[in-house]
Amino acid sequence: TSIGRETAMIETGGALGATIGQRLRVGPTIAMAGVAAAFTGAYSAPLGALAYCDDHLGLHRSRRDLLHALVGVASGYAAANLLWERHTVLPHPTGSWAAWPVLAAVVVVPAALAGRGLFVLRRCAERATIRFGRGRWLACLLVASLAVMAARAAAGNGMNALALAAAEPVLWAAVGLAVFRVAGMIAALAAGVPGGVILP
Repeated sequence: TSIGRETAMIETGGALGATIGQRLRVGPTIAMAGVAAAFTGAYSAPLGALAYCDDHLGLHRSRRDLLHALVGVASGYAAANLLWERHTVLPHPTGSWAAWPVLAAVVVVPAALAGRGLFVLRRCAERATIRFGRGRWLACLLVASLAVMAARAAAGNGMNALALAAAEPVLWAAVGLAVFRVAGMIAALAAGVPGGVILP
């Protein structure tokens, strides 16, 4: 399973939403609200919560799902800002407003290119699923396990590692996220393990 704390938060939110949906007889899609609320509350990222729900749960396929997700995002954001201490996962940028577009371009352009490359690798690994029980299948599981053992940030979404790397840039964080994470993801997908285990 994902080692990151986000898994427990999101799965608990979904379970609570599903339970409430059963009690009120409004259908299982209210679990979407629980997942969206948990993601938003954990990271103060409402747009990220909607993107996560769409990628993993197919938010765009149903207006009802979208409505429940919006309710969850609103409630999660309200809870995070009214009930708890307000925080952000990553530190705010410093410097003048004029420099922000340049800094944003320096971050966004490489991230977009790397994200696209990672997406292509993920799709290739999913298409090349190895049959259960074969030697190559066991080798892939071993690579995925070693990747997580060598760098714990390779499992989960790595937000804690990102926050640490942003506050104190260190080589191990870069290597852990760039090398071990990609190796673990590709190996896990090739072995037929759902991508969310290594790469939510």
